[in-house]
Amino acid sequence: MSTTITNPVVTGNQSTFQYVRKIMFLGNNTFEAHAYKSTAGIKTLVKGQVMGRISATGFLLELKSAATDGSQIPYGILTEDITIQASGVPNLSVAVSGDVDLSSIVFDGADTVATVVDGQRLDDRLAGGTLGIKLIASIENTIPDND
Repeated sequence: MSTTITNPVVTGNQSTFQYVRKIMFLGNNTFEAHAYKSTAGIKTLVKGQVMGRISATGFLLELKSAATDGSQIPYGILTEDITIQASGVPNLSVAVSGDVDLSSIVFDGADTVATVVDGQRLDDRLAGGTLGIKLIASIENTIPDND
């Protein structure tokens, strides 16, 4: 969960803070760990990156709709920011099911949820091709009494 704090009103006697909490994984999530092998130097991946899986090796890779090695199909959504060394093969934690905030997911390049891969939109592939990731297009925790 990320929290943004702003201080819009500051007077000699008063200060007001606004807290905005952003939760990416909203509920009923299942997480798995899979190996990732960097193909080019040090690489930084961000939380929310949609990951595909290479069919031949099982390694995770950033989803690219133009790929032909299996990584063009969504497998999961990365759960944390990570920097990978050139020779590293870390296990990455990805969400493979559950409710996920649509505004938090990240695609590599020009891909979006509307990108079509093998006749199906990526948002539909996330829902059906994985164990069932449901993308929620809303902002959670927007009412002050939700805290």
